[in-house]
Amino acid sequence: MKVILFDIDGTLVKSGIKCSDGTSLAECFDSAAKKVFNIDSDITRINKKEYAGRTDTAILLALLESYGLSRTEVMGHMPELIAAYTESLKEKIKIADIHATKGAAEILESLRSKGYHMGLITGNVKETAKLKLEKVGLMGYFEFGGFGDMSEKRLDLATAAVKEAESLFKSTIPSHNIFYFGDTPNDISMGKASGFTTIILPTGTFSSEELMGYSPDYLVESLERSDDILGIIAGSRA
Repeated sequence: MKVILFDIDGTLVKSGIKCSDGTSLAECFDSAAKKVFNIDSDITRINKKEYAGRTDTAILLALLESYGLSRTEVMGHMPELIAAYTESLKEKIKIADIHATKGAAEILESLRSKGYHMGLITGNVKETAKLKLEKVGLMGYFEFGGFGDMSEKRLDLATAAVKEAESLFKSTIPSHNIFYFGDTPNDISMGKASGFTTIILPTGTFSSEELMGYSPDYLVESLERSDDILGIIAGSRA
């Protein structure tokens, strides 16, 4: 059995999503900070490359710590922060200019037609992951996953996704039969630590040159390179 795992932002869905009112989906973090702690935060004070590939839990923690709150304070209110963030994104996504990355629908369809099982490892909390993928018509391809409200650590999400897959399919899945698509250095490090084959795309915040510095197993310029992608997966051990 071979399992294919995908990140969302920058990999399946374009990153830095803007809305018709001139705001961005990232500002939902500020909405959560305001609702729970009455802090007028500014998510843009955190460089995009610093939080690319991190979990929503980790981003909320970093944002609020930058305003002087302690880790204990923030983590003690994390369920409320996640709920407030989710509610804000539910409204914001209605006016978001959100699109799938080029080739995403086509490669997912090809992978499904070949019988591969697909899941998610994403820093998005489960509900917002679903909202984004439903809006671009891709949610139906995924059977399981690890999400950003499970832990602040991306590696924990990988563990959760594999555990769910093994429970779902009632089979142990060797790590060399797990392929992970992402677009950041954090994706590469998580994939390597998990023993996955990392297939990385320069479709998010980082360039090909930057990503190659972290030694992914494969770098593919776009999900449109379906022959290359299918060849990588088919060429690995059964």
